[in-house]
Amino acid sequence: MSISFDALDTTIGGENSNSYGTLEELKAYFANRSEASTFLAMEDDELIARMIQAVMINDTLLTAFGTLADGEQSLQFPRTDLVDRHGREYEDTVIPEKIKWAQFEQAKYLATNSISLPSILTQGFSEAKMDVMSIKLSKEFIPRKVSFDAIDYLELFGTVSEGDTKSVMLIRY
Repeated sequence: MSISFDALDTTIGGENSNSYGTLEELKAYFANRSEASTFLAMEDDELIARMIQAVMINDTLLTAFGTLADGEQSLQFPRTDLVDRHGREYEDTVIPEKIKWAQFEQAKYLATNSISLPSILTQGFSEAKMDVMSIKLSKEFIPRKVSFDAIDYLELFGTVSEGDTKSVMLIRY
């Protein structure tokens, strides 16, 4: 399994898949949303990079219902025995539309929000000691890495792990 970061592979259940949705689907999803105009104005290769990064984050955070359709697939979907929180059943040959929407929302969030920690020289610290070096971050300055809109869609298909900060920092406040 090798995941490419320069082109989308949307093969359902593929060993090298790196995206649920296509670039065209992403553009159609945001076409009538004015707040997405800056995002959609980005070059295609930048949009692709954000889409791939979004899938990696979303798949890391979600413990999905059902089981992988194929043990060799690179992404969390498709799944067998998948039933969402509303009782809708999904075939193991289908990527649920709202999983694609979660990817698109996350991609836009990554492209339009800073997810870097604040600089020690500028802001974001409520306390600093010099004796035995100690720094305390103010919660309101710690950036979120995950869109609330993406979380809302993901939670339909499993449990979103907010405590796994080793792979992906997720902070809701």
